[in-house]
Amino acid sequence: MQVKTGLVMKRIRYISVLSASLILAACASQPTDAPGTDTQASSIDLIDRADLAAYYPFNGSAKDLSSNANHGTVHGGNFVADRLGNPASAYALNGVDGYISAEGITGLDTEFELSISVWFYHKTQDSQKEWYSIVEKSDPERWGHSKYGMWLIRDLVEVCVQPVDLELPHRCIHSETTLEPEQWHHLVGVSDGTVMRVYIDGQLDGEEDFGSSTYNSQSQFELFMGVDLYDASPVYVKGIMDELRLYKRALSEAEVTTLYLAQ
Repeated sequence: MQVKTGLVMKRIRYISVLSASLILAACASQPTDAPGTDTQASSIDLIDRADLAAYYPFNGSAKDLSSNANHGTVHGGNFVADRLGNPASAYALNGVDGYISAEGITGLDTEFELSISVWFYHKTQDSQKEWYSIVEKSDPERWGHSKYGMWLIRDLVEVCVQPVDLELPHRCIHSETTLEPEQWHHLVGVSDGTVMRVYIDGQLDGEEDFGSSTYNSQSQFELFMGVDLYDASPVYVKGIMDELRLYKRALSEAEVTTLYLAQ
C-alpha cells in the first residue's frame, strides 16, 4: 500500500485493537456460561452468533453456511486454492463471465446496520471500467441501482448503502489507500447507520460520520458476487474471493481484527 501521513497513527490504533482482539480470542477459549452449553466456542463463532445474514466459504460451492440458507448459484469461474493453500476453497472470478448470484431473500436486507467482510485476491482488471462489484444487492428495476455493496474503484475499496428515501443519494465511503495487486487482502465495510468505515487488512482505512441514522432501502432482488449485471453491458471482476460474510450489524474494530487474524 502507499505510505500515507497517518500511517504511524494507524499502526498505533491497530496495535491497541489487536490487543483487544487477542483478549476476545482468549475469552472465547473458555467454556461459555450459556445454559446447556458444554463446548468451547472459537472467537469466530462468537462473532458469527449475532446477526450473521450469510457466510460463503466457497469450499467447492456457493453454499451459505449460516443458518439462513441463502445459497448462491455459480455462473462460470472456478474454485481454486485459498490464501492458506487449501485446494478448491476459494472462488476465482475470471473477469469474463464468472459470478455468483443468490436469490432475493429479505433475510439479506438490513435496517440500519451492515457489515461486509471478505478476503479478496486483487488482480489488475482487463477492462477500462472504473467500477467493479465485489458484492452488491441490486435492483434491476432501477438499472441495477444497488441497495448496498462493496466495489473496487480501480485499486480503491468503496462501500455504499441506499437510504429508504430513494431520492437521497447513496451513503458511500472509500479507502484512503490503494490495494497492492497480486496479493490477498482482507476487506471490511461497516455501517452503524450513522458512521461508515472501511478496513483493509485489519486496519481502519476510511471513516465518515453522516450525522444521523437513516433506514436502509429494502428489496427482494438478488445478491451478486463479482459482477455488475445491470450496467449497459455486464462488468465482471477479475480476482479471487474467499470467506465472504454479511452481517446485519456493525462489527467492532476488535471483531474486524479477529476476522483478519483467523486462519
